[in-house]
Amino acid sequence: TPTLFFSYDDGVSDLRSRTYARFSGFDIEDFNQNRLQNSDLQAIVTNETVSRIIPCKYVVSRMINVEDWPPLIEQIRERHKKAPVIIIDYLRKLRTKNQQADERLRVDEILSLLTQMAKTYNIPILAISELARDSYKSGQRLSMASFKESGSIEYEASWLGILAAVEESDGGFALKQDWERIIQQDGTVDLIVFKAKRGTGETGKIALKMDKSKMTFRD
Repeated sequence: TPTLFFSYDDGVSDLRSRTYARFSGFDIEDFNQNRLQNSDLQAIVTNETVSRIIPCKYVVSRMINVEDWPPLIEQIRERHKKAPVIIIDYLRKLRTKNQQADERLRVDEILSLLTQMAKTYNIPILAISELARDSYKSGQRLSMASFKESGSIEYEASWLGILAAVEESDGGFALKQDWERIIQQDGTVDLIVFKAKRGTGETGKIALKMDKSKMTFRD
C-alpha cells in the first residue's frame, strides 16, 4: 500500500533509516552514527522487503496547504492504482489557504478538510498531535479534553488514542509518576483508546513495548 508522509520534524533520510532499521540486522543508532559500510547499505537496499516498501513511501517535508494535497494523491493513485494512506507529523503544523488567526478555528478547518479528503478517496488519514500542556503533569488524568485541539477533533476523528505510561485511577487513566523515565528506560508505554468508531468500537488500554533499536512497538 502506498504511503504519503507529511513530516515536518524528521527529514527524508531519517525516515528512510527507520525503515532500514526495521528490516535489517542493524539498529537505528548504526544509521544515526554512520557506522555502516557501503556493502551493508547495498545489502539492505536490495533486501526483498525493503525494495518493495521504499518505492511506495512518499515523504513531503515542505509546507503544502491542505487544499493542495489532492493532486499529490492523484499522482500516487495513478502510479499504484491505489490511493495512499496519509500520515501527518504533526497536526498543528499543517496550513490552509485561509490562514485563520484563531488557533481553534484554524485546527477545526484542517480537520474538516482532512475528513472530507478521507471520505473522497476512501483512505485512512493518521495525524500525530501533541496534548494540552497540563496533560503532561505526573498524576494528570487523561481524557478527551487532553487533546490540545479539542473543538471538533472529538467529532471529526474516527479513532482517538494517546500513547503514555498510565495507571488506572477511578475508572480512568492517570499518568504515572516519572512517566518519561519509565518510557525512556524500559520502553514500556500504554496505548489508551478513547474513541473507536469503526472496527470493534472498543475503548480501553493496550500495553505496548517499544524496541528503541528498531523504532517499533509490539503488544
